[in-house]
Amino acid sequence: MASYKWLFHSSRYPAKPSDTALKFEAKENNHIAVLRKNKFFIVPLVDPTGREFSAAELEFQFNRIISAAGEIPEEYPVGVLTSDNRDHWTGARKILIAASPDGSNEEALRKIESAMIVVALDDTKPITREDISWGVWTGNGRNRFYDKHQRMWFLYLLQSNNSVV
Repeated sequence: MASYKWLFHSSRYPAKPSDTALKFEAKENNHIAVLRKNKFFIVPLVDPTGREFSAAELEFQFNRIISAAGEIPEEYPVGVLTSDNRDHWTGARKILIAASPDGSNEEALRKIESAMIVVALDDTKPITREDISWGVWTGNGRNRFYDKHQRMWFLYLLQSNNSVV
C-alpha cells in the first residue's frame, strides 16, 4: 500500500545509476496530460474558481483534442523515449531540454510529469483479450509516456455525432 501515494501526481525521472521519483502537490497541479496521435495536450480538471469539471465537460475537451490532433500522428513521438533503455532516456531527456534554450521543452515535460495521470486516447478497436492487454500495457509505444501512471482509452466514435463512448 505504500506505493499508492505514487499513483497520482507523480513521475519517475531517468537518472544514472538509478531513476528517481518526484511527487507533485495536487492542488497546484490539478490537470491531466492527454496523448492523441503521439501529441500531448494538457487539460485542467478545475475552472479558475476551483470548481471541478463535470464528466460532460471533460468529454467535450476530449472531443476537442481528437479534432485538434488530426489524422496524422506526430512524426517524432517524444513519449516513445520513455520506453527506451533508462540510460538512453537519461541522455535523450537532457538533449531534449537543452534543445530549447527558452525552457519551453523543460516546461512542457514538467506539465506532463506533474499531471494527475496521462490519458492515452487510442483509435484502435481491440477485440480479443490479447488485443486489449497489448493496448493497455504498451500499444505501439509511441502514444504513451511510461514515466507516469496512465489510463488507456480506446476510442469508438459514433457515426452520428463523433462523440467519445
